[in-house]
Amino acid sequence: MADLLHVVPEMVLAAGMVLVLLAGFWKLSWTRIWWLAFLVLVADLLFSADFFYPEPQTIFSGMLRVSSFAAVIRMLLIVSGLLTMLLAWIVPTERRASEYYFLLLAMVWGGQWLTLSNHFVSMLVSFEILSITGYLLVNFGFDQRSAEGSLKYFLFGAAATALMIYGASMLYGLTGTLDFASSRMAEQLADADRNLTLIAGLALMAGFLFKIAAAPFHFWAPDVYESLPWPMLALFSTVPKFAGLAALLKVLLSLHAFGLSPVNWTIALGAVATLTLIAGNFAALWQQDTRRLMAWSSVAQSGFMLISLASLSATTGRFLVFYMAAFAAGNFLTVHGLALLEKRTGSGRIDAYAGQGMGSVWSSVALTLGLISLTGLPPVVGFTAKLFLFAGLWEIWQQSGAGVHLILFVFGLLNTVVALFFYLKVPYQLFLKPVSGAIISARDDAGSNLFRIILVVWVLWAFFQPGLLMGWLNNLNFDL
Repeated sequence: MADLLHVVPEMVLAAGMVLVLLAGFWKLSWTRIWWLAFLVLVADLLFSADFFYPEPQTIFSGMLRVSSFAAVIRMLLIVSGLLTMLLAWIVPTERRASEYYFLLLAMVWGGQWLTLSNHFVSMLVSFEILSITGYLLVNFGFDQRSAEGSLKYFLFGAAATALMIYGASMLYGLTGTLDFASSRMAEQLADADRNLTLIAGLALMAGFLFKIAAAPFHFWAPDVYESLPWPMLALFSTVPKFAGLAALLKVLLSLHAFGLSPVNWTIALGAVATLTLIAGNFAALWQQDTRRLMAWSSVAQSGFMLISLASLSATTGRFLVFYMAAFAAGNFLTVHGLALLEKRTGSGRIDAYAGQGMGSVWSSVALTLGLISLTGLPPVVGFTAKLFLFAGLWEIWQQSGAGVHLILFVFGLLNTVVALFFYLKVPYQLFLKPVSGAIISARDDAGSNLFRIILVVWVLWAFFQPGLLMGWLNNLNFDL
């Protein structure tokens, strides 16, 4: 019973999920169901604000571990869910049933449990909650494209989960424990066979790489993103990614075994990050469909976040959280702008937006700021996030002298330049290309303007005052 007090936010969210599902049986209107789901997430956020810990604590016989790091990730997941709900209100593709909002809440719920997981059993169960809700949400369009995207997502997910379970079982055979944060696992890994440890670790990483859309388990992303409505696209590019990266960091630190592991996981992680950056950035250069562009953008952003894990240190969590916050703001701002553009022009192709920037100047400028933030240019928070990322990487290289950190530093900078060319394709079409027909004007409603103002203020404020967020993060105990 004492342990239950540490998971009050998850219990509140679970109770709210049941209410949202029952609301469908009570035949409430979609507006009331939306408000109910939104208020459930607000309650979850308010309860989560009180769960920061001076020291991490292990609960439920070692299954879960609560910490300030987990609390921050939990809040990022909830905020992403709230922003998705607002997008679903502003850009409704159709009136959704209660099951739709139930699954949305369930994805956030699964992400929260995955972030808290401290044991392979709880981790795999949380991973499946997150995955199964995703399979169902992709198919909620109930058309051929949604069915195709859902099937591809399911097949890739099933293969990745199978590899993940196989890797966990091999590690159990090598160490005799499923508690990946235990000292016993670190001691046993120090004496384990190098090849078996490498195979087990890579198989275990497969599930996380699938969840965060990282190479070589990223091929599902373009087709799935293309079949998603814009609010769900924003959710898929944030919640699973944040939860997966948080859990991956904890697992990698365990595999690292305080530097005693026979495998150099920094090199393995660096290779995955490099491959992910190449796949995401260069594939995005040729995209003309906005949803597929955002899919490859999500892949590329995963590569940058994997770079931030390369030090295999708990202190890297601060830079990762700051990058997540910056990415979420830029991503939601971009998705909102692209959704409105598609609604206004009736097309999802970038070349259809030629000269349309003056049709809704405020919306187009906000979209440009979102894209600039994703690129990592000033004067928006994306620049600060990448600055922290590369500054931390440079400092780690100076301390360790490991060549892999220098390679990642140089390669990451070069890929930032590549990203500039595909992120700025949309502003180029909006403001610099001549209009092929008439300029389509549109007046946004109050909800769109408020959503946009909040995100624009955040991406600009966090650039000029990054110390407020980073200072708060530095005051937290980020021991995982």
